[in-house]
Amino acid sequence: MNETKEKWRTLIEKIPIGVLLVDCNRKIRDLNKSAVDMIGREKAEILGKVCHEFVCPMAQNDCPVYDHGKTLDRAEAVLLSKDRGEVAIEKTVTTIVVDGEEMLLEMFSDITRRKAAEESLRESEERFRAIFETAQDSIFIKDRSFRYTQANPAMEKLFGAPVSELLGRTDDELFGETAGAHIRDVDSRVLGGEIIDETDTKPMDGVLRTFHTIKVPIRDSSGEIVGLCGIARDITRQKELERKLQISFDKLMNSYGALAIPVIQAHDGVLVIPIVGVLDDMRINKLTETMLHKIADMRSLVAILDLTAVRSIDSDVAHRLLETVAASRLLGTECILTGIGPEVAAATVRLGMDEMNIVTRGSLQEGLAYAIRRVGGGNRAPGGLRR
Repeated sequence: MNETKEKWRTLIEKIPIGVLLVDCNRKIRDLNKSAVDMIGREKAEILGKVCHEFVCPMAQNDCPVYDHGKTLDRAEAVLLSKDRGEVAIEKTVTTIVVDGEEMLLEMFSDITRRKAAEESLRESEERFRAIFETAQDSIFIKDRSFRYTQANPAMEKLFGAPVSELLGRTDDELFGETAGAHIRDVDSRVLGGEIIDETDTKPMDGVLRTFHTIKVPIRDSSGEIVGLCGIARDITRQKELERKLQISFDKLMNSYGALAIPVIQAHDGVLVIPIVGVLDDMRINKLTETMLHKIADMRSLVAILDLTAVRSIDSDVAHRLLETVAASRLLGTECILTGIGPEVAAATVRLGMDEMNIVTRGSLQEGLAYAIRRVGGGNRAPGGLRR
């Protein structure tokens, strides 16, 4: 008998849960090492004390076994630790007979981490539910058979039907077979582990609607994919505005290209290219292309670039302008710059225009007078410029 008790004592001491032996007066008659460690006091300080000083402090005279006649009780409770204060525990209580005396056997384990995880999960679910219910975008969940299992109020509004009428349905039923086949192909990839981000147009009540949709796989605790979650934003109006904007922009660019670089033959052998407004990368490209083609086609001897209406110019464009002047020279044409303002002058001088022997005049009239003299008035010499 003593050997059996010793084996029982060794077993109780080694198990990683707290064990108390409580008599009918609620006093602790014995406890194991795990219980001592959890309470955080010396064993001698605990023995003989009423159990409610350490376990279930608010349940005095409310014992489920002694006061309510239960033979077994399992519940969450509180343990008072010297170092940690109140500790959440899960406790099981039953009656046993020790040396002819009925006693309570209380077994308990620390569930602090589990409670913290449960609280974190609860908060996470509350945040998800808040987002799910209030989001303006459609949020939905499907199972592996491609059927909707959850849908938020935004999706109700989109389809004009209660969630109860959407759940259990497939995309073939909601969007038609053609769109449904594409959606099913995409969903199959998600259920294979991919994350899909796409923009797609599909019919709804006979009207084409465009959606930006993100879909991700849903996994269970073992890592198996059990479904998918999607968020879809209706961008039909945005796409229509973008289309109209692009049409307007294309029209503007076409008009801009047609009117940006007028080339005027002011005199036999003399071209005038008046530049109006901002001279940017697009316009300098157009200027170079148009001017060189006109020089070659008309075999012009002098080209006047009138910059009177150009208020400013950046260094890159100024550099391109000087390259255009140099290219004109290679075609046998002299360039004259007229109407240069202070900012344009500063930009070109920094690039060394003053060292390129480029002819400049203060106004277009002065430039024309110079050009006409260079080509010999109305009598153009066969060999080119008049010397």
